[in-house]
Amino acid sequence: MVGWWGMTETITHDIVGEVDQPNIPMSIGRAAPEYQIRITDDDGRPTEVGDTGNLAIKGIPGLAPFAEYLHNETATRESFDEHGFFLTGDRVERLQNGFIKFGDRAKDMLKVGGENVAAPEIEQVIAVVPGVREAAVVAKEHPMLDEVPVIFIIPPGGVAGAAPDLQDRVMEACRKGLADFKLPREIRLVDDTPRSTLEKLAKAELRKMVGGLHPPLEAEGRSRAARAGWGDSPSLEAVPMWRDHPTPLRISLCSMRSDPPPPGEGKQPARLSNCNVSPRTTPARPGGTPAAAAGRACRPCLPSS
Repeated sequence: MVGWWGMTETITHDIVGEVDQPNIPMSIGRAAPEYQIRITDDDGRPTEVGDTGNLAIKGIPGLAPFAEYLHNETATRESFDEHGFFLTGDRVERLQNGFIKFGDRAKDMLKVGGENVAAPEIEQVIAVVPGVREAAVVAKEHPMLDEVPVIFIIPPGGVAGAAPDLQDRVMEACRKGLADFKLPREIRLVDDTPRSTLEKLAKAELRKMVGGLHPPLEAEGRSRAARAGWGDSPSLEAVPMWRDHPTPLRISLCSMRSDPPPPGEGKQPARLSNCNVSPRTTPARPGGTPAAAAGRACRPCLPSS
């Protein structure tokens, strides 16, 4: 397999694999002869081998890459640095011998407790789980960690045909293949996801479908935490289970951990592991509450009051 990389703005492929030379698996190749490539960290310093940074390219403006965005001087000015390098907005990893591995779009990177998390890293772990046709990870705002991962999964037969234990198997794969802080906090099974005109996954639309904490649940969680003497513990996180969206969602709480307080401070939590709430598919009704026939909404694990 030979990897190539390019963008609409670059006209041609800036990074190419070589058919007659050995390639590093999963790499997108090396810089094409007509381009200069820079990979820098967020402070503008060149990255070392094995590190991930921001990709910028330089060629002959107007030939490759493009000269300007039509009638948009601001966008053009913001897309080039003072040295004439085009800022691609992609995050890539520098490999040995000049090879490069694609990471993610910078805007799709998650910032979890100050740590960069690439959505594709999580998606690649989930993609090999039987019963997953497609997976997409987006960030959800979090009051203590800045952002946490949320997964949208399309099963092969849609939500109605999904295996009852699919979410459990997804979480098991994530625990085996990812660091704890990269574990998803929500799993949403959907029949389809928003697409762009080129049928690409529209993550910007998915991000609109996830929001902050649900006020009633957040208030209840903090109230019970206060009564237990835990204060504003970030581990007591109330995640909303229902969203106003025309597509029925199967949603469950995942990786909800209640860390015990220091000895002598408050009660011990009722449950310390993961909240394995049984998933159910139910259309939401106006106001975000479940339909009457659906029974009560799922609740997060909270310490006993």
